[in-house]
Formats: sequence, C-alpha cells, structure tokens
Amino acid sequence: MKKLLGLAILCQFLVINAQENAINFIIPKVNAVKTLYSSGTKSLTGDIADLSKPDYSTQQIEYQPQLEADGSITYKIIFYKANGVGMLQDYAYFVNFSGNKASFKGYSKYVLKTQLFSDDIANEEYTALNNEQQYYIVPSESYQTTEWTYVDPATKLEMNAKGYYKTMTVNGVDERIFVVEHSKKSGYSDKARIEYFMKNYGIIATQANQGEIVYITDLKPYKLYSKSYIDNLSEADAMNKGWDIIDNIRNIMDQTDSFPEQEEKLAKHSMDSLVGLFEHLMRKNIEKEKIYRYVLSLIYDDWTDEYYYTAKRAKRLKYSYENKRVLRSLNNYFFLRLYPGYVPKAELKGIVTKVDENFYKMYWTNLFIYFNTVAEYAVKQTYYVYLFKDKVELVERSESTIDGKNLFLLHSYLASYYGYKGDPAKAYFNYVLTLENYKSLTNEEKDLNMEYMKILMKKMTEEKPSNEADLIRGINAAISLNDNINALKIADNGYSNGVGNSVNFSMLFAKVAYENSVDKNYLRKAMQLMQNKISEMKPAQIKEYLIYCKAMSPEYDCSKAEAEVKKAEKREKEEQEKKAKEEKKKSKKNNYSSNRAMNFAIAANPFAGLNISGNGHAFNFLPLSAELRTGVIIHELRINTFNGLDAKNRFVAGKLIENAPPKNGGWKNIRGADYSYGIYFVKNKMSSYKKNCESLGGGLQFLYGSFTTNPEKINVTMKNIPTIINVKPEINRYEVLLNYKLNIYDRKTHFFFTTFWGLGAGVRNIKYNATQIVGTSISEGDLKDNKSVFDDKRFTQQNWTGYYFTIRLGFRFGLTLF
Repeated sequence: MKKLLGLAILCQFLVINAQENAINFIIPKVNAVKTLYSSGTKSLTGDIADLSKPDYSTQQIEYQPQLEADGSITYKIIFYKANGVGMLQDYAYFVNFSGNKASFKGYSKYVLKTQLFSDDIANEEYTALNNEQQYYIVPSESYQTTEWTYVDPATKLEMNAKGYYKTMTVNGVDERIFVVEHSKKSGYSDKARIEYFMKNYGIIATQANQGEIVYITDLKPYKLYSKSYIDNLSEADAMNKGWDIIDNIRNIMDQTDSFPEQEEKLAKHSMDSLVGLFEHLMRKNIEKEKIYRYVLSLIYDDWTDEYYYTAKRAKRLKYSYENKRVLRSLNNYFFLRLYPGYVPKAELKGIVTKVDENFYKMYWTNLFIYFNTVAEYAVKQTYYVYLFKDKVELVERSESTIDGKNLFLLHSYLASYYGYKGDPAKAYFNYVLTLENYKSLTNEEKDLNMEYMKILMKKMTEEKPSNEADLIRGINAAISLNDNINALKIADNGYSNGVGNSVNFSMLFAKVAYENSVDKNYLRKAMQLMQNKISEMKPAQIKEYLIYCKAMSPEYDCSKAEAEVKKAEKREKEEQEKKAKEEKKKSKKNNYSSNRAMNFAIAANPFAGLNISGNGHAFNFLPLSAELRTGVIIHELRINTFNGLDAKNRFVAGKLIENAPPKNGGWKNIRGADYSYGIYFVKNKMSSYKKNCESLGGGLQFLYGSFTTNPEKINVTMKNIPTIINVKPEINRYEVLLNYKLNIYDRKTHFFFTTFWGLGAGVRNIKYNATQIVGTSISEGDLKDNKSVFDDKRFTQQNWTGYYFTIRLGFRFGLTLF
C-alpha cells in the first residue's frame, strides 16, 4: 500500500512538473530584441550556433510588456522589416499568456510616411480582437504534439498550427526545442513556416517556405560562454564577473575622445558579454530571473542617460535616427525592469548598493527620458496617446513613490498626454501638479526649465480650469513661488470662465489682488463676487473683507459688513456651543454604553452535534452558553453535553500516528460534558445603548471535561503475557485557551450571535476500570505502565500523557434577554 501511494504521489509530481508555460518559450527572459539573419543553409542540422550568416540583418522581433490597468501584463510582439538603411516596425501582436497557451488580444499595423532617403513611422493603428484565438499551445509532455487553428491578424488568413518538441544542438549542448509549424488552412500545397524556440531564450531560428531558406537568431552573446564554464562559476563569482563588465561599459561611456562610434561599438560588445552571461545564468538559476533583469536594467539607466544627454548637448535629437536609438534602448529598459516593485527591494540587498535611495528614482528618471524622446517624434496624436497610455496610468497609481523633481517632469508630460487625448480637465489638473512640484528643482534645473514655465503659466492663465478646487490649488502654487502676478492672472482666468464663485475663492482672489499693490481692477471683480456672500462668511472672513472694502472706498459701502460682524460672531458662538454639546452628549453616551451598560444572552449551536448518519441520537452533543457583558468585560459560562456520541479519535488530538486503525472502530456511547468559564476584554461598538451592541475582543477560557463510554473487551499484552480484559473507560481533560470572539446583542429583536476562534493547550487522562474476563481486577498502574501494549491504539498510554495543543472555532446564536 505504501509503495502504491508513493508511486501515485510521484506520478502526480511528474505531471505537475511536466506542465510547461508558453511564456517561458515565447518571451525571452533577458534580451528583449531578437535579430535574425539569413543563413546559407536550407535546414537546421548540426550545431545551430555555428551556422554561418551574413553581417546584415533581415528580420527583427521585439518584445515589450504592456502594463494593464489591473496590474496584469500583456506582451506586445513587434515584427520589423527592412526599409531603406534600417529596420522599421511592420506589425505587432498583443498576446496574453495563461499556462501552456498564448492567445491574441489585439493587433497593430504601422503606417509609414515617405521621407527623402527612407520611410519612417507616421502612426500605429491598433485593433482589439473580440474573440480570443490561440497563438501557441505548448505540449505538456515531451512526446506530445499539439494542433490548433487561428486567423492571423496580420494577413487575415486561416492558419493551421502544430507544436512539438525536438532535441537540437545549440552551442555544443543538446537542448529541447519547441517547434511550431504554421500553414494556410486552405491550399495545402503551400509550404509551412516553421519557428524554433529555446526555453527562457525565445526564438532561435525560423524557416520561411520550409526547406528553402533558414533565418538564425544572433547567438553571439550566448556563444561567449560555454555551459561548462557557467556551471563551474559560483553565484558570487558570476555576479562579480557581471559587475566587472558593467564597470567596463561605464568606463567606455565616460570617455571624452572624438571617436563616439568606436566607443559605442566597444560598449555594445561589452553589453553582448553581459547579456550572454545573464542568459546562461538565468537558465541555470531561473529563480534569479528578476535579479538578472534588474541588474541588466541598471546599465540601460546609464546607457539611455548617456545617449539622451549627449545627443541633446550636440543638438542632434532633431534627427529621427537619434530618437530611434534612444527609444530602442528605453524600450529594452522597460521590458527588463517591467515596473517598480517587480523585483522586491529585500531581494536586492547585498547585490546592489543604495537600494532604498535608487529603487524608484532611476525608474522615474528613465520614464521622463522615454516621454521626452517620444515627444521629439513628429507623430499623430493617436500614436502619442497610445505610446504614453500604460505609463501614464502607472505614474498616477505610483505618485507616492516619485520624488518632487520627477513629479514636476512627469506631470508636465501627463498634461500633454491629456491635452492630446482631448481631456482638458485632467490636462489642467496636471498643470497644477507640475506647478506645485516646481519648487523641488535646483536653481540650475529651474533655469533649464525657464521657457517651459512661461508656457505653463500661459496655459494656466488662458485655459479653462477643470474645477474650483484645482483653480484654488493653482493660485496657491503660484503664491508659494512668490509669483503674485501670475497667481492673480490664474484667479482672473477662473473668474472669467465662471469656475470660481465660492467665498473661499473670492477671498483668495481679493487677497492676491490686494497684496499685488492693491490692483483695483482685479480687486473690484473679487468684491463683486463677495457682495452677496457676507451672510455666509465667518467673523474672521468678514474682518478680512472689510480690509479690502476700505481699500476700495468710497466705491463700496462697508457699513453693512461692519454690522454683520457681531451677527456672525454670535452665529459662530452658537454653532460652537451646539457642537460642543453634541460632542459632550456623544462622549457621555459612548462612555456610558462602553463602561456601564449590560447585556445578557443565552445561546446554542444545534448544528454542532447533528447526527447526519442517522445512527444514535438526533443530537449527539449540544453546546450551550450564557454570556454576560458588564461594560468592557464579558463573562461566559458554557456547557457542552454529550448524549451518546460515537467517535473514533475524539480524545487523542491527532496522536494516533500508527498505520493500524482502531480494532473496534472507536469510542461508543460517549456521555458526559465539558464545562468552561471564559473572561474576555472587549471594545464595544454601539449604534444605540437601547438597541444593539457589537463587542469584539479576546481573553482566556478555562475548560474541564468528564466522560464515560461503553464497556469494551480489549486485547493487551502485560509483562509480555497476552490477555483479554474488560474496561469501563472514564476520561477527564483540562484545557486553557486564548480566545477571540465577536458578540452581537440586539435588544430590539432579541437576537444574539457569537463567533469565536482560539488556540490553547491541555492535559487529559484515562481511567481503565479494568477486570479480567474471569472477574479479577487489574491494577491501573499496571495498565499505565508503558510496557503494556494495547492492540487498540486508543488505549495506548502515550496518547494520554503530556500536553497537547487544540484549536477551537465556531459560532452560537440565541436570545438577548437584556
């Protein structure tokens, strides 16, 4: 039996581990861009890594994660085609992964615009797919073949697909390769397109028109290291080697000579080394995948920063090829990092320094560079909105982790995003947030943003505010920068658009106008708003109003406001007294309810001992309790009476670990009761003292139980002599538990409910009351001697000595008497 069980468990384990995930084959774990080259061979024979290829690329595939609003990830797989002097996006699939399946979610087609020497991307047209279609299905077992059909979103053709595994040699090592054959559903004369995927690496080769042409992924980084070399490296040695390569890349990028192309070539060679190292390490230690991605992304921090600022200083960003170079690195960066928190900070301790300082900071800085680089493109608004959407949503969800400097930069782009999207309310709101965070910049950074701030102020003084709350925030943000002139213009813009009209706005408008050398033109507008609001003002506001009113004398009569001061003071005093009385009454009521009120209830749980099997009594046992609450203390008396319960392991608390079951199937006709007292300290939540009370808290429960069962005839070996004896078991137990409970008393309906949960410890003992068959009594001491061996394990003394732990949880309901 044990062997069969072990075999079943082993089979189950193998089935679980045999289940492959499609994402592990399709999406590369480290290198986000796969470049394929036309090979001189017609078939994949020998070592794939040794197949020759020309120096120019013919195909390219890029993988980008798209962060959805619910926090899930959709992968965007972009297919490039040769165009002019480079590669341009052709189309993209949006793919969701679930277990061993991948399915289409949407499709994009890139629209080109013709330029002098080559084409460029003008827009990206995205189409969501209503019906889910399978893209890949990975077999669960090595010997299996999966088959499915789908409609290719790019060509609209119905396709047949077949997936299976094949052993192939890659860099001198036999690898299990996932092979997928795609062919048209109609027209079987067409030759299939075949793709080859290596686990955790992604695509390594394709065949277009089977048997005619082969495309090979650039495996140069992967070939830099052999499997035996990686296997002989400890984790610490491997990471140290990675840091050495990173230092080399940083040294190259720090060079200031006049050969940037040569520096870039050297840096890319070192980057290949780092990618190759991490791809090998990741496949050896898949659980460290996130760490390798994070460390690799640190270099993209440096890389993108250097590209961006070097290009900006040289004023070369106006050329589209510079933009593309920066954007490609940024896309790789976001693929590797995914999003803040993808790698828990705790896992980075000891691997990278200054984790707390840089964990989010670098991410948000690079996000700004991404926004800024995309903004340099001359693209349609729809494409701009599409590229920004997921990253804008991430900023809005993560604002608490972003420092003030990056908030200033990021909200400036969020404002542009909502402007392009046609949402002026959110655009204005982000203008305000940008202005609020301007003070976080250094003086040098403020100088760099001088022209932008002029544009921002112009927008805030001309565009309609989203609402009065944002308008007031904008005015206060300008005031905090000692810019009363623009604060006044922002206020006047809100006034002109009919957004600001409350007492608070009009008082702020008047204050800014007054402090701006008593600008009467603006102060007059604020006074017009306040004229009919004096009765709404508090005394302090009326006194402030009088200052502005007298400044406009004799144009405005201030006598009405002066007469209103005493009325307002009286109203305010009456409101304060009324509020104080209500608070006192509430406090007294709560204090009385919590400390002096009483409740008493009786309860039971008739379902606890319900005899479902139909053998014996209808209710085998019935827990009853009486609960008395006096202020914040509950006293509980409980009795649980057993009226003839049959049970196998009622008193052993899981100690029957032997394989042999009890000979007679357990205890018969258990009679007796548990008696307990509990004291609980609670916090009371009352809707009304006279109606109901909820009490939640914890305390101690003390329990004593005494039981008898039917006489039994059992086998026992005493002093190595087998014998048969009669026993009349008597059982006692003592327990102490730490309990938590919730009580609900309702005086109106008389309903009562309690639920409890707790953990405790106890001791128990058994008295055998044994006689031999012939009637001779037997000493309890002899039976409790550990040398006595019972055939029925329920009576073994080891099950009745020492402490045991118990868990109790349940509920009871009944009547609230008062």
